[in-house]
Amino acid sequence: MKKDISEYNFEKGDIGEELVRRALRKKNYMLAFFEPGQAHPCDNIVTKWNMEFRALDIKTYPRRFYYPDTGINYSHYLKYIKIKDPFYLIFVDDIEKKVYGNSLFELNKKTTVNEVSYPFMQGSGDKKRIYFPLQNMEFYFGLPDDFCKELRGKSGGSYYDKNKQPKQFNINWQENKSWI
Repeated sequence: MKKDISEYNFEKGDIGEELVRRALRKKNYMLAFFEPGQAHPCDNIVTKWNMEFRALDIKTYPRRFYYPDTGINYSHYLKYIKIKDPFYLIFVDDIEKKVYGNSLFELNKKTTVNEVSYPFMQGSGDKKRIYFPLQNMEFYFGLPDDFCKELRGKSGGSYYDKNKQPKQFNINWQENKSWI
Protein backbone atom coordinates (compact mmCIF):
# COMPACT_ATOMS: atom_id res chain seq x y z
CA MET A 1 0.00 0.00 0.00
CA LYS A 2 1.37 3.42 -0.99
CA LYS A 3 2.12 5.86 1.85
CA ASP A 4 0.42 9.23 2.12
CA ILE A 5 2.80 12.23 1.84
CA SER A 6 2.06 13.16 5.46
CA GLU A 7 3.36 9.74 6.58
CA TYR A 8 6.67 10.35 4.81
CA ASN A 9 6.96 13.82 6.31
CA PHE A 10 6.16 12.47 9.80
CA GLU A 11 8.92 9.85 9.50
CA LYS A 12 11.36 12.47 8.21
CA GLY A 13 10.46 14.83 11.06
CA ASP A 14 11.00 12.10 13.65
CA ILE A 15 14.46 11.37 12.25
CA GLY A 16 15.48 15.03 12.39
CA GLU A 17 14.10 15.51 15.90
CA GLU A 18 15.95 12.48 17.24
CA LEU A 19 19.21 13.60 15.61
CA VAL A 20 19.03 17.01 17.34
CA ARG A 21 17.97 15.49 20.67
CA ARG A 22 21.00 13.19 20.61
CA ALA A 23 23.29 16.14 19.87
CA LEU A 24 21.79 18.10 22.77
CA ARG A 25 22.20 15.16 25.16
CA LYS A 26 25.87 14.87 24.14
CA LYS A 27 26.28 18.51 25.22
CA ASN A 28 24.70 17.61 28.60
CA TYR A 29 21.37 19.33 28.05
CA MET A 30 18.32 18.16 29.92
CA LEU A 31 15.34 17.74 27.61
CA ALA A 32 11.63 17.71 28.25
CA PHE A 33 9.36 16.82 25.38
CA PHE A 34 5.73 16.02 24.80
CA GLU A 35 3.96 12.71 24.30
CA PRO A 36 3.99 11.51 20.67
CA GLY A 37 0.75 12.32 18.87
CA GLN A 38 -0.20 14.96 21.44
CA ALA A 39 -0.67 18.57 20.33
CA HIS A 40 2.25 20.62 21.66
CA PRO A 41 3.49 24.22 21.54
CA CYS A 42 7.09 23.17 20.76
CA ASP A 43 9.10 19.97 20.37
CA ASN A 44 11.33 20.36 23.42
CA ILE A 45 12.19 22.45 26.43
CA VAL A 46 15.95 22.32 27.06
CA THR A 47 18.18 23.57 29.84
CA LYS A 48 21.37 23.04 31.79
CA TRP A 49 21.78 23.63 35.51
CA ASN A 50 23.24 27.09 35.00
CA MET A 51 21.11 28.22 32.05
CA GLU A 52 17.65 29.57 31.35
CA PHE A 53 15.04 27.31 29.78
CA ARG A 54 14.81 27.37 25.99
CA ALA A 55 11.85 26.21 23.96
CA LEU A 56 12.69 24.82 20.56
CA ASP A 57 11.02 23.34 17.55
CA ILE A 58 12.94 21.12 15.19
CA LYS A 59 12.08 21.31 11.51
CA THR A 60 13.44 18.69 9.13
CA TYR A 61 13.06 21.03 6.18
CA PRO A 62 15.57 21.84 3.48
CA ARG A 63 16.08 25.44 2.47
CA ARG A 64 14.30 26.60 -0.64
CA PHE A 65 15.87 25.49 -3.93
CA TYR A 66 16.42 28.92 -5.49
CA TYR A 67 16.54 31.27 -2.48
CA PRO A 68 18.97 31.59 0.44
CA ASP A 69 16.24 31.10 3.02
CA THR A 70 14.05 28.61 4.81
CA GLY A 71 10.69 28.91 6.44
CA ILE A 72 7.81 27.51 8.40
CA ASN A 73 4.03 27.58 8.34
CA TYR A 74 2.87 31.03 9.38
CA SER A 75 0.18 29.54 11.65
CA HIS A 76 2.95 27.76 13.62
CA TYR A 77 4.96 30.98 13.80
CA LEU A 78 2.00 32.80 15.36
CA LYS A 79 1.90 30.16 18.11
CA TYR A 80 5.66 30.26 18.69
CA ILE A 81 5.86 34.02 19.22
CA LYS A 82 3.45 33.68 22.16
CA ILE A 83 5.89 31.47 24.11
CA LYS A 84 7.63 33.47 26.84
CA ASP A 85 10.87 31.46 27.09
CA PRO A 86 13.52 32.12 24.47
CA PHE A 87 12.25 30.19 21.45
CA TYR A 88 14.57 28.58 18.90
CA LEU A 89 13.89 27.14 15.48
CA ILE A 90 16.32 24.37 14.54
CA PHE A 91 16.46 23.19 10.93
CA VAL A 92 17.81 19.84 9.73
CA ASP A 93 18.58 20.66 6.09
CA ASP A 94 19.55 17.93 3.63
CA ILE A 95 20.32 20.41 0.82
CA GLU A 96 22.85 22.44 2.85
CA LYS A 97 23.83 19.24 4.73
CA LYS A 98 23.73 21.19 7.98
CA VAL A 99 21.81 21.64 11.19
CA TYR A 100 21.29 25.34 11.87
CA GLY A 101 18.88 27.68 13.56
CA ASN A 102 18.49 30.66 15.82
CA SER A 103 16.15 32.31 18.27
CA LEU A 104 12.96 33.86 16.96
CA PHE A 105 14.24 37.13 18.38
CA GLU A 106 17.23 37.01 16.02
CA LEU A 107 15.27 35.60 13.08
CA ASN A 108 12.70 38.39 13.34
CA LYS A 109 15.32 41.10 12.85
CA LYS A 110 14.74 42.99 9.61
CA THR A 111 17.28 41.89 7.00
CA THR A 112 17.59 42.39 3.26
CA VAL A 113 19.23 39.74 1.09
CA ASN A 114 19.34 40.01 -2.71
CA GLU A 115 16.70 42.76 -2.55
CA VAL A 116 14.30 40.56 -0.54
CA SER A 117 13.22 41.93 2.85
CA TYR A 118 13.02 39.36 5.64
CA PRO A 119 11.13 38.01 7.42
CA PHE A 120 9.28 37.37 4.17
CA MET A 121 5.76 35.96 3.90
CA GLN A 122 4.31 34.12 0.95
CA GLY A 123 1.05 32.31 0.21
CA SER A 124 -2.32 32.51 1.88
CA GLY A 125 -4.55 30.49 4.17
CA ASP A 126 -3.10 27.13 5.21
CA LYS A 127 -0.30 27.56 2.64
CA LYS A 128 1.02 30.83 4.10
CA ARG A 129 4.67 30.58 5.12
CA ILE A 130 7.19 32.90 6.72
CA TYR A 131 10.80 32.75 5.54
CA PHE A 132 14.05 33.68 7.27
CA PRO A 133 17.43 34.22 5.56
CA LEU A 134 20.14 31.61 6.01
CA GLN A 135 22.61 34.37 6.87
CA ASN A 136 20.71 34.94 10.14
CA MET A 137 21.13 31.31 11.16
CA GLU A 138 23.79 29.87 13.42
CA PHE A 139 25.53 26.75 12.15
CA TYR A 140 25.45 23.92 14.70
CA PHE A 141 26.84 20.85 12.90
CA GLY A 142 27.19 19.18 9.52
CA LEU A 143 25.28 16.17 8.18
CA PRO A 144 26.89 13.20 6.39
CA ASP A 145 25.96 12.53 2.77
CA ASP A 146 24.35 9.14 3.49
CA PHE A 147 22.11 10.70 6.17
CA CYS A 148 20.98 13.42 3.73
CA LYS A 149 20.25 10.81 1.08
CA GLU A 150 18.12 8.89 3.58
CA LEU A 151 16.19 12.08 4.44
CA ARG A 152 15.55 12.78 0.76
CA GLY A 153 14.13 9.26 0.44
CA LYS A 154 11.62 10.13 3.17
CA SER A 155 10.23 13.08 1.20
CA GLY A 156 6.88 12.15 -0.23
CA GLY A 157 6.42 15.15 -2.50
CA SER A 158 8.07 16.15 -5.75
CA TYR A 159 10.45 18.60 -4.06
CA TYR A 160 13.49 16.68 -5.23
CA ASP A 161 13.55 16.50 -8.99
CA LYS A 162 16.60 14.62 -10.24
CA ASN A 163 16.78 17.02 -13.18
CA LYS A 164 16.95 20.14 -10.99
CA GLN A 165 19.92 21.25 -8.95
CA PRO A 166 19.50 23.68 -6.08
CA LYS A 167 21.10 27.07 -6.57
CA GLN A 168 24.34 27.40 -4.62
CA PHE A 169 24.77 30.32 -2.22
CA ASN A 170 27.86 31.58 -0.46
CA ILE A 171 26.55 31.83 3.10
CA ASN A 172 28.83 33.23 5.78
CA TRP A 173 27.60 30.84 8.49
CA GLN A 174 27.82 32.07 12.08
CA GLU A 175 29.26 29.05 13.84
CA ASN A 176 27.90 28.25 17.32
CA LYS A 177 29.10 24.90 18.58
CA SER A 178 28.64 25.87 22.21
CA TRP A 179 24.95 25.24 22.26
CA ILE A 180 24.32 22.25 20.06
